[in-house]
Amino acid sequence: MIEKMAVVTHLENSRVWLKAETTSGCAGCAQKTGCSTADFIQAMPKRELEIVNEGSFAVGEEVFIALEESQFLRASFLLYLLPLLCMLFGVAGASALLPNPSAEVWLVPISLLSLLAGFRLVYRIQRHSPINLFIEKKVVADE
Repeated sequence: MIEKMAVVTHLENSRVWLKAETTSGCAGCAQKTGCSTADFIQAMPKRELEIVNEGSFAVGEEVFIALEESQFLRASFLLYLLPLLCMLFGVAGASALLPNPSAEVWLVPISLLSLLAGFRLVYRIQRHSPINLFIEKKVVADE
């Protein structure tokens, strides 16, 4: 399982918004020396994750988000490989069906349209079968 700590930023009706803590790639980034990755991470906008509120969460509460590796691989396949495959099959089909002199003119627009169709397909698949996240409250040990 892939786990990450997050904080509840706000609640609205049956929705909860979570902001995950940003972590750096190495100890040098934590010290902000050695490379520009720390500057890049600081410049990136903070992203929030919107989920359905299935528990009783409060604003400012720390929670653990967990994602199974199989779900992560599925999402990676959908986001990266499926649109690329759609583009490749679109170009291959167009080059096989179009006559040779006009094929080169149409290959770039057809590749872009088939890539966009692949992203649209990813969007539709994600809407009908969302990724399952496991969320639990952080347990604070008594001292």
